[in-house]
Amino acid sequence: MLSLLNTHDVPLAIPTIASNPVGKPRMILADKGYGSDKLRLKLEQTGINTNIPTRNIKNRKQQKSYNIPLSKMRFKIERTNAWIKSFRRLHFRFDYTQASFSAFTYLALIVICIRKLI
Repeated sequence: MLSLLNTHDVPLAIPTIASNPVGKPRMILADKGYGSDKLRLKLEQTGINTNIPTRNIKNRKQQKSYNIPLSKMRFKIERTNAWIKSFRRLHFRFDYTQASFSAFTYLALIVICIRKLI
């Protein structure tokens, strides 16, 4: 889902999950930037488990539901985001329209996949 540059990610999380063509996920792995209580509550109401650390350090030590080994799977997503941001045009977002930004994102993903195959 594409949005304006200065939009926070948390309000976009539920519409992005709802627009997933594959279906509803069983679990969401996220960093502590997504650690709002409202998001957790909405996800739990829809039957989606969360593995999101709390923002407060004191509460994080008391948090029982956070699975650290499971959170290490997020590395694959973070690495892919870093590969996409290695393309200067996408990192600094020179494009003014969603269509051109989306097209260059797809081109970047194609280039990344070809590099991994060769």
